[in-house]
Amino acid sequence: MCDDSVVDGSTDFNLEIQTPIIQDGDTNLTVTYYALESDAEAGNANFIDETTPYDTSDVIIFVRVEDAAGCYDTFEMQLEVISVTGVIPLDLVVCDEVINDGKAIFNLTQREGDILNGQTAAPSYYELEADADAGNTNFINNPNAYEAFSSTVYARLTANDGDCFSVVPLELEVRRPIAIETNILPYELCDNDQSGDENFDLLTWGVAEILNGLTNVTLTYYITPTDADLGDPVNEIPTPTAYTSAGTETIWVRAVNLEGCVTVSSFELIIDTVPIFTEVPLFQVCDDDTPDGITEFDLESQTPTIVAGDTNLVVTYHLTEADAEAGTTPSLSSPYTNTINPEPVWVRVEDTTTTGCYVAFEMQLNVISPIAGTPDLFVLCDEVPNDGFARFDLFEADDSIINGQSDMLVTYHLTLIDAEAVSYTHLRAHET
Repeated sequence: MCDDSVVDGSTDFNLEIQTPIIQDGDTNLTVTYYALESDAEAGNANFIDETTPYDTSDVIIFVRVEDAAGCYDTFEMQLEVISVTGVIPLDLVVCDEVINDGKAIFNLTQREGDILNGQTAAPSYYELEADADAGNTNFINNPNAYEAFSSTVYARLTANDGDCFSVVPLELEVRRPIAIETNILPYELCDNDQSGDENFDLLTWGVAEILNGLTNVTLTYYITPTDADLGDPVNEIPTPTAYTSAGTETIWVRAVNLEGCVTVSSFELIIDTVPIFTEVPLFQVCDDDTPDGITEFDLESQTPTIVAGDTNLVVTYHLTEADAEAGTTPSLSSPYTNTINPEPVWVRVEDTTTTGCYVAFEMQLNVISPIAGTPDLFVLCDEVPNDGFARFDLFEADDSIINGQSDMLVTYHLTLIDAEAVSYTHLRAHET
C-alpha cells in the first residue's frame, strides 16, 4: 500500500479486499488474519478484524484458510508500505542573457537528486500541479532544456514498484541581466608623444563608463567576443590597467556578478592625432623707449599664425614646459613683460574636437635693443674748386655707430622723420 498523507512509513491496510482473491471463487472458505503464526495455527480468537483498516508499517502477518470440514492451511502475507516522498528543493536559478527577454533555459534535472533524496523513483515534470497529481501524459518532454520565464513546475515521483507517487513544486527563477552600460562610449586617448600607440587603463574606464554604479560585479577584458563569452582566464587581457594599443580596436568586456550572471558588451579604443599647427620658435619685438631689453610682448598676436585658420585650436602660453604639458591655469596673460632677454616661454596648442589632444613647443621671446654709438667727427678737406663741398663715404662710420653689436644694419637719412620711418631711400655716399 502507498503511504498515507502523513508520510511515516505506516498506513491503513484494508485486509478485507484480499479475502475474495484468496478464496478464488470458493465462498465456503473462511479467511482470517493473524499477527502471530501460532494464533493462525490454533485458529483462536486473536485474529485481526479485517472489517476495519489495519494500521501498520512493513510487517508479516499470517492468513488461515479453513473449509467447512475444519480443514485449514496457513501462509504468510507481507504487508509493505510504499513511501515516495519528494523533497521540495532549492529554487533553480538561471540568469537571463541575450536577448534579455526574461526567459532562460533550465535543466530541471539539476534538482533531481535533491528531490529524490536517495529514494528510487521515476521523476517527471509538469507545468500544472493538477496534471502532476493525475499523472497525465502532458509532462514536459525535454526537462534538460526547458525554456521558461520565472514560474513553478511540478515534479512527480512515481515508485518503480507501484502506483504510489509524490508531487513537489520546483520554483524557477530567471535573474535579471547585469545592468551594465549597453552603449559604452569609445575610449579615446591622444597620441601626444606621436609614438603611434598609447597605454589604455581599461579598469578605470570600466568603473567610469561601464558599471553604472554597480557593486559586486567583476569585469574582465578580451580581444574577441568568443573569448568573452567563454570567460576563460587564459585568454583575458592580462594587464588591463596598461593595455598598449594603436587604436581602431574593439575590446570585449565580460561582467559577472555574485550569482554568476554574465553580460558581455564591447567598446572601441581610439587614438586621436595631435593638432596640425604652425610653430613659432622666435618672437622678436623692438625695445621700448627705455633700451634695457625688457618690454611688453603681445603673445596673442602670435595665435593666428599658430592656429593657421583652425578655429578648433585653443592656444595658451606658459612659463614652463611642465605647465604647458599639464595645461595649468591661469596661463600667461597678454601682453606679457619679459624678465630676461632672451626668455623662453612655452606654447600649448589644444584641439577642442578631441579628448585633450595637444602639442607644446618652446617660443623664444627676444627684445631687439639697438643702441647707436656716437661716431667721431667726420672731417674731409675741401678741394678744387674750393666750393665748400666734399664727398663723404658714410659707411665708414658703421663700426663706430654699431659699437660691437651683432646683427645690426646702419642706414643713413637726410631727415629724422625718414630715419624713424625706416625709409629705405637712404644715403650711401653723399656730397655736402
